[in-house]
Amino acid sequence: MERILTTGERGAGSLLLVEGPSGIGKSHLLTALADEARDRGFRIPPAHVVTVPALLRIWLAQEDRKTPVLVAVDDLHKLDEELPSGLPPLVAEFTSAPVVWALARRTGRGGSEVERVFALPPSEPSLPNTRVSLGPLSENTTQALIAALLGAPASPRLAALAATASGNARLLIELLQGLREENSLAVVDGMAEVTSTDLPERVRRAVRLLLAEVSPRCRLFIQLAALSGREFDLCAVAEAFEQPAGMLLPLVEEATDVGVISGVGDRLVFTQPLFWQTVLDSLPEPMRAGLRCEPARPLGRAKDLSWPASLGETDLLIANLVSHGLTNSQIATRINRSPHTVSYHLRKMFGTLGIRSRSELAGTVRQRLRESP
Repeated sequence: MERILTTGERGAGSLLLVEGPSGIGKSHLLTALADEARDRGFRIPPAHVVTVPALLRIWLAQEDRKTPVLVAVDDLHKLDEELPSGLPPLVAEFTSAPVVWALARRTGRGGSEVERVFALPPSEPSLPNTRVSLGPLSENTTQALIAALLGAPASPRLAALAATASGNARLLIELLQGLREENSLAVVDGMAEVTSTDLPERVRRAVRLLLAEVSPRCRLFIQLAALSGREFDLCAVAEAFEQPAGMLLPLVEEATDVGVISGVGDRLVFTQPLFWQTVLDSLPEPMRAGLRCEPARPLGRAKDLSWPASLGETDLLIANLVSHGLTNSQIATRINRSPHTVSYHLRKMFGTLGIRSRSELAGTVRQRLRESP
C-alpha cells in the first residue's frame, strides 16, 4: 500500500488489482487505502462519478492533474458492465497522470469485460502495477488484529473463539466489534477475555448479508447442509432436497464461490465454524430439532447405537453438546478444556462408534436418549 501511494505522489500512475474470496478483506484493504490517501492529500472522486466512465473521464480531465488521485472500485464484478468496459481506455488515457487505480473483485468473478480489466498489466507495460491475491488471515495476523482492536492480547478462550472465523477478516472484525458493543469482553490479567458464550448480533447480521448474496435455492442448500454438521455428505443434503446429488452441484459451486464451503476428501465442510454455527442458530428450533439429516441405519442394528463402556462421562458430555450444534471452541469453553482436548475425544468417539461425522454422533446421542429407560 505504501509503494502504491508513493508512486502517485511522485507524479506517476499505478494500478492495484485485488482478488480474494468473500469476506477475506478486500473492502477493508480498499477502505484503509482510501483513508491513507486522504491523509496524504490525494483527491478521491465521488462514488457517483466513479461508477459512470463518462463522468469519471470529465472529472479526471478537469481537475488539477498535478495532484495525485485515487480511484478505488470494490466488487467490480457486481457493477454494471458499463464500468468495467470503460476502465481500460480510461486507464490508458491517464497513464501519464498521477492516478492510482485500485480495483477489486471476488476471485474468478465477472464476465469478459471484468477479465479484460484484470488483464491490464500485460497490455499496459508502461503502467506500474501490483496484483494482490488475498487469502485467510494468518494466526499471527489474527492475534495482531485482536490486540489492535481491543487494546490487549487475546486470552486463550478468546483466541479459540476468534479461530472459528478461520481467518475470515469480515467475520472476525464483526465478532470482535460485536463482543465489545455488547459488553461481552473484559481485560483480565492484561488479556482480553470473552465473558459470554452468545454470538453477537453483528455476526448474525454479517451472515444474513452474506446469505443474501446467493440465490434463494443456494441459501436453502446452505441451511440444510448446516443441519448435517460442519462437515457433511452431499448425499445427505440431496436426500433432504429430494433430488439426486448431481443436481445440487451448481449450488455447491455457488456456495464454494462465496467462500462458504469447500471440499475435504469425499466430503464437504463449512470453511468457517463461526459461519456454520451462526447459520445453525438462525434456523427455527423445530427445524434444528426435527429435521437434522441423519444417515439411514438398518432397524436391526439398534444395539450398535448404544453407548460403549469404553467411552466415559466426558465423551458423553461432549457428544451431547455436539448434538446441540456447538462448535469445538464453544464446547471447550463449556467444559473448561482446550479445543485440542475436545478434538481428541471426538476422534476417539468416531473410531469407537464407527461413525464419520458430527451429524452421525448427534444421531447416536438422540438414539441413546430414546432407548434410555
